[in-house]
Amino acid sequence: PGVLVAVAIGVVLGRHAQYTAPMVGDIPQGLPRLGVDFAWSHLRELLVPGLVIALVGFAEPAAIARALATQDRSPWSANRELIGQGMANVASALSHAFPVGGSFSRTMVNHTAGGRTRWSGAITGIAVLGFLPFAPVLAALPKAVLAGVIISAVLKLVQVRALWQLSRVSRAQAFVGWSTFALTLVLAPRVDVAVGIGIVLGIAVHLWRERRIHIGTHYDEQQGVLRLVPVGVLYFGSANVVDEALIAELVRHPD
Repeated sequence: PGVLVAVAIGVVLGRHAQYTAPMVGDIPQGLPRLGVDFAWSHLRELLVPGLVIALVGFAEPAAIARALATQDRSPWSANRELIGQGMANVASALSHAFPVGGSFSRTMVNHTAGGRTRWSGAITGIAVLGFLPFAPVLAALPKAVLAGVIISAVLKLVQVRALWQLSRVSRAQAFVGWSTFALTLVLAPRVDVAVGIGIVLGIAVHLWRERRIHIGTHYDEQQGVLRLVPVGVLYFGSANVVDEALIAELVRHPD
């Protein structure tokens, strides 16, 4: 339980060692009140930011879930992830809370602690509710401890070697990966903008690759048969490429 030990030591130092760096500070106590008194007048100005929050809020847990599913050789369903996040955010809205979503740091802390089933989430929720009366204890926790916990948890997910290997497999995909990685660092804390640009780049590269169809040709002089073998994705975006190649070959072989 390294994280728990670090937090305990941090609280003790924050209270008794004349620690002057930033602290967590006062934490509101009590359960949230439920209600449906939405500020409808702000719906228009919050609609686009809300969609961006939903997009980024799903992109992050989807990435971590896919990574852990691959690492643990376990199944993962994007549909169930969407349903779970949607219901969680509806409950968040009814209880006057922030938009909720998965977190790299929380997931890795849970995974490092040995959590493998839904019981880990249920026990975590019960523990948080049970700790509410004692929440003021964390007011003296240095923010540096929280930063250290997050860094130690997320550091395992920074896979620079995978990005280098991607450049060997596909330069186009590596361009998307490295660009998104760099934009995330440069535009921080606007991670939503970086992810949005990364999605646009991914779609652009995808369309560019689908349009780059390779066409092999074989001409049988004895039978007078011209055979075209397109290799790639045949759809309306690449139809003109096939059409141009066909016309060029017919011009070359008028018989």
